[in-house]
Amino acid sequence: MKTMPGRAIGVFVLAAWAASAQAQTNFFWTNTLSGTWSGANWTNAQMTPVTPPAGGSEQYEIRFQGPATAYTADNDLAGAFALNRMVASAGTVTLTGNSLVFTNRGGTLPTVTNLSGATLTIDNDLVLGAATDIGAQSAILLGGDIS
Repeated sequence: MKTMPGRAIGVFVLAAWAASAQAQTNFFWTNTLSGTWSGANWTNAQMTPVTPPAGGSEQYEIRFQGPATAYTADNDLAGAFALNRMVASAGTVTLTGNSLVFTNRGGTLPTVTNLSGATLTIDNDLVLGAATDIGAQSAILLGGDIS
């Protein structure tokens, strides 16, 4: 009987790499009025109410999907909040509070996208830990410091 230790090692390494790869975690703003990030204002992709943990993660995507009115979402979570992607797709959104740190998720560069048809205002300080793609169908106003 022949053995193929090289292939076995290759399969083991591939399986270990796949197990260590983390999927992106999405958080969706659900408040119909202004509110704080620490409040009961978020759901995850399974529609379970959950607040993003303080500090964030390069695995996180946050989405502001509604309502179609003007509102403010205040990042009152402790410290800077790390994320890979932010999308505004409804309403006139104003973000305030603690700083946002945009960082790579593996080989995925960070992005900020405004698809809302209205102005997205980001008054938080921004830390661009990597080349960050900022794109919009409507205006994005940056009011904080950028580093």
